Amino acid sequence: MRNTSPTLRCSLLALAAAVLLPAGAAASGLETLYSSSVRKATDGSPLLTVGLMEGRSSVEISGISAFRAESLVGNGVNLPAGTSVTLVPVGARPARVRTWVEVASASPEQKQYVKKTLAAWRAKGFEPRAYLRGGWIDLGQNRIDTRGFALVLEGFERRGDAQRAAARLYREHGVRATFHEELLELPGGRVRARDAAGKTLLEADGAVRLIPRGNAPLRVKGVEYGKGYAWHGFEDREFRGTLAVALGADGKLAVVNEVSTEQWLEGTVPSEIFSTAPAAALRAQACAARSEALAKLATRHLASPFVMCASQHCQVYGGVTKAKKTTSQAVADTRGQVLMGEGDRLVDAVYCAVAGGFTENNDAAWAVASNKHLRGRPDGPVEEPAWEPYRAGLTDANLRGFLGHPPPNWEERSSFLKRKTFRWQKRLTTEEVDRLVAARHEGVGAVQEIAVLERGISGRATLLKIRGDRRTVVIQRELPIRRLFGNLRSAQFVLDTEAGPNGRPAAWIFTGGGWGHGVGMSQIGAIGRAEGGQGYRTILEHYYRGARVTTLY
Repeated sequence: MRNTSPTLRCSLLALAAAVLLPAGAAASGLETLYSSSVRKATDGSPLLTVGLMEGRSSVEISGISAFRAESLVGNGVNLPAGTSVTLVPVGARPARVRTWVEVASASPEQKQYVKKTLAAWRAKGFEPRAYLRGGWIDLGQNRIDTRGFALVLEGFERRGDAQRAAARLYREHGVRATFHEELLELPGGRVRARDAAGKTLLEADGAVRLIPRGNAPLRVKGVEYGKGYAWHGFEDREFRGTLAVALGADGKLAVVNEVSTEQWLEGTVPSEIFSTAPAAALRAQACAARSEALAKLATRHLASPFVMCASQHCQVYGGVTKAKKTTSQAVADTRGQVLMGEGDRLVDAVYCAVAGGFTENNDAAWAVASNKHLRGRPDGPVEEPAWEPYRAGLTDANLRGFLGHPPPNWEERSSFLKRKTFRWQKRLTTEEVDRLVAARHEGVGAVQEIAVLERGISGRATLLKIRGDRRTVVIQRELPIRRLFGNLRSAQFVLDTEAGPNGRPAAWIFTGGGWGHGVGMSQIGAIGRAEGGQGYRTILEHYYRGARVTTLY
C-alpha cells in the first residue's frame, strides 16, 4: 500500500509490491485507489487506473445509458440514462506527500550502475538513497516484474522546496531531476454527487464511483488535453469502464478511469499514431504501447489515486472518443502481446515520432542504466554503400553530411512523413539565446560560445557547454538541451552562427533532424517499413533489438 510512512534512515527502501487482485475484489476505501495493487479486468488483462484530470473543483459526468453512483464500499443510487451528475469535494484536506528529487533509475539487475551512481553523488557532497519501487504482478501462468530502483538525493514535504532543489541541481550540476513521490498520509474529506437541479444524490468518503450498465460509455465534460503544448484545450470525451471521482493529493478532484488494458489501448493507439497507417505499423504500435504501459505499472504517480495518466508523460489516452476501427482491430489482432527481453522482463518499449534516420541509446536520453534492447542504430538498409560513413554512429565529423544528404532510410520512404519533422532549422538571435539561458541558469551573462562536448550514437547532443561573459555552465542529457533552446524538435543538430558586432554572433542557427528523443521505435519509420512490406514482428524486432514478441495473457 502506498499510504505507509516508513522511517527513512537506510540507503535502500523497498516499496510495496504490486499484487494482482481477483476480478471484483472489494474496495475498502480511498486507500484502494492510492494502492499499488493491480486488479484483473473481466477480460483477463490488468485493470488500469488512468488519471484523466486532476485539480478540479467540480466535475460533470453524464450517462449514455443507465448507470450507478456509489461509494467505495458499495452504497449508492441507480440513475437513468441521460442523467448529468456534478461532483464536488466537501470538507477536503490535502494529502501529506514527501517529494524526493530523483536523479537516476535502474532495473534490479543493474546494481553496479546503482552503486556507481550513488558513489558519484556522494563524492559531490550529497547523501543519495536508492528506492526499490514497483513489484510483481501475477497473471496466472505469467508474472510481470515492474521492480526498479529510483536514485534520490533530497526529500521535501513541500513540493515547491523540491522544485527549487531540482532547479539548483540543474544550475550547479547541469542535471535535470525528476520527482519520486512518497505518500505519507491520504487526503481527507468527502465527495458529493448532485443532479442537474442541485439535489444531493450521494455523498461518500474519499470518492464516488460511476458504473455504467453494460459496455456503455460515460461522458466527461471539459476534459483537458495537451497541457503545456500548442494544441492545449478542453473537450467532452467518452470513456468505457468505471469512472472514479476521487480526492487527489491536492484535496481537489481527480477523475480516474478504471479500464482494462485492452480497452485502454483502443483509446491510446489512435491517439499516438495515424489511424490510417498500414495494419503492420498499427500492430507494432499496439504491442509497444502495451509493453511500455505494463512495464511501468506501480512505478509512477505514487501519490495519486491512479497508476498512470492520460497525457504524454505516460501515453496519450483519449477514450472511446478517439477510438478507430483500424486501431481497435490492431489491438484485437495483438491481444496480450508484449515485448519480453533479457531476464524475462518486459521491455519498456518507448517510442518517438521521427528518429531522423538513426535511433538513440536510452541512457543518452535519460539518467538511466543502459538497456540492451534500447540501443541506437541506423533506420535504413545499412548494406547500401551510402550508409558506409554512418554505420558505426553519428559524430561531429559526419553529422552535418548525414543531415544534409541522408542515406536511404525507412522514414523518408514513408508516405506519412512531413519534411519539417525529418529535417528542420531554427534560428535564435543572440538576445533570444541570452534570455533563454538566463531563464534556467542565473549569472551566465552574455553567451559567447555554445559547444557540443558529447553526442549519443545518433548524433544527439548529450553534453553541452555554454560559455558566458560571467560564467560557464554544462548541460547534460538531450531533453534538457532541447528544452533550454525553446523546445528544439530534437537534440540531433549542428550549430552555425551569423557574424555580429564585437565578436559575438548575431544569431545561432540550429540545423537538425528528427522529432523527439529518438529512443526505441520511430513511428514514421515503422510506417515506412510497413509500407515496404515488413510485418509487425519484424518491425518490433528491429527497433527493440534482442527482444521477442510474447503473448502474456
